[in-house]
Amino acid sequence: MVTKPNLETQLLMRGDNAKPLIEARSGLSFSVEEVAVRMKTSRKTVIAWAQAGRCVAYRDRSSKRCLRLPAWQFTHTQGIHDWVAPLITAFGQNGWALVDFLTVPRRGHVADIMLDGESLLQRIEAGDVQLALETARRANPD
Repeated sequence: MVTKPNLETQLLMRGDNAKPLIEARSGLSFSVEEVAVRMKTSRKTVIAWAQAGRCVAYRDRSSKRCLRLPAWQFTHTQGIHDWVAPLITAFGQNGWALVDFLTVPRRGHVADIMLDGESLLQRIEAGDVQLALETARRANPD
């Protein structure tokens, strides 16, 4: 007799199955070591930033011990965009959930703005940080 996985296991499996798509939508990401070199700091400092909610990080799919950090949160001058920490505060620190939240294409009204297939990350990149922050506050899963 084959037993069906319990609901929690089913949800974890569904989440793991979605991660390749989420990662593809997010685009380029860096390892902790790559960010440390770019930011001229230590690996330990980058990990501390992620744990403190200063930057978005998620567990690498191939090695759950390693972190990946989406490239879009970093400026061209080796800094972290000002909107990243407030966004993490508004939404919560679950990196996979936050990356999915930001990159999923949306249709219809989002915080009184009509979207037609755009992601919140695209709106941020167009300069509309407030829309993402307001939507994150409303959606906070924590």
